[in-house]
Amino acid sequence: MFLCELIVNSVSSPGHKEWTQEVVVNKTSVNFKLDTVLDYNKNPIPIIGTCILNCVTEKIQQKLKFVVCDLNSSPILGLQAFQSLGLIQRLCQLNKTSPADQPCTVEQVLEEFQDVFSGMGRLNRTVKINLKPDSIPHVAAPRKIPLALHDRVKKELENMEEQGIIVRVEEPTEWVSNMVVVDSPKKLRICIDPRPLNEAIRRPHYPIPASERLFTNLQGCTVFSLLDAKKGFWQLPLEDASSYLTTFSTPWGRYRFLVLPFGLNNAPEEFQRAMEEIFEAESQIQPYFDDIALSSKNLQEHCDLLRKALTIARKENLKFNPSKMQIAKSSITYLGHRISEEGIKPDPVKVQGKQLIVADTLSRATCPYVFDEESQSPPSVHASVLAIATSPRWKQLTEMTLQDRVLQVVSRYVTTG
Repeated sequence: MFLCELIVNSVSSPGHKEWTQEVVVNKTSVNFKLDTVLDYNKNPIPIIGTCILNCVTEKIQQKLKFVVCDLNSSPILGLQAFQSLGLIQRLCQLNKTSPADQPCTVEQVLEEFQDVFSGMGRLNRTVKINLKPDSIPHVAAPRKIPLALHDRVKKELENMEEQGIIVRVEEPTEWVSNMVVVDSPKKLRICIDPRPLNEAIRRPHYPIPASERLFTNLQGCTVFSLLDAKKGFWQLPLEDASSYLTTFSTPWGRYRFLVLPFGLNNAPEEFQRAMEEIFEAESQIQPYFDDIALSSKNLQEHCDLLRKALTIARKENLKFNPSKMQIAKSSITYLGHRISEEGIKPDPVKVQGKQLIVADTLSRATCPYVFDEESQSPPSVHASVLAIATSPRWKQLTEMTLQDRVLQVVSRYVTTG
């Protein structure tokens, strides 16, 4: 028996229909059976040797390698031999697809961009601090810090130096600010007191977007995400000359910030400008300082948008805080509000304990106080439209409205026309 390119196993005939084909082998017509790999078993085939034979069909002539076996069985041609002789044709073929061509999931996107949520970011841009022409340099006298904080402050300075946030200053500088230590229960923070420097800084006056405009862009969406830029301002490097303006004194010498420090009056505007320039190509990505909101109409669109946002962040070396992210949610907390498909509502946590307490004197009720002639201008009260009046106060408002003659006329006009 001759077998062409056949894995060495024995063949049985379990009852399915065989596919045979006549091929001219060395000028002799031979009826071959197609190896469909459907009737293999585990019995070995005794092999005598191999040979190269010239095979001819109606259209193609090929030299094929045959395995000679000591069996009383029909000769077999393998699938590859049938293709080489033009006896069968491949009608369909599986093609590789890139991840971008396949529907993505949130988990896949987060897995792909793990690096964006680790480490400290450093944006591929710098900030220049511009001073007013008539500014006068200021060197603040060093302040003492409590002895109980010495070790912790020194360790935090060392950590900031290792992270590339600050660097020691040996040469004289015209500007030196005081160090401010904020000892919170969670962490000790080191800032500077740049009040004299702030008076000399020429701000860029970059417009900060109003929350109402940001909320309007979120309407009509059902899936939301919120990304938090880790350490915010510290991801924005300073120009070298501007860095020396942030020099501050400590009991262990002077340091300067290599990144935008908290406290400078131009820091929020510079950071907002950087965030908007980074994501300006995507209208559904809305940065508000270190909060970046994403909104989409469905989950698949949101996965694609999330991948775009993280791709941009990776390119710009922007890092996010994994502990503060809200990803692919039906509602998110954003700018003190709860954003969802139903609309925008005040965050219950923010509103709690801050209900609008209406004054004891209603606007049209008789005022129990007596004003002199110089102070008879009507008093004005500024109240947030998002504040909530208490139930007892609403009841009182309703009762007083029903008793007010002018409001009764207005009520009849509105209800009856």
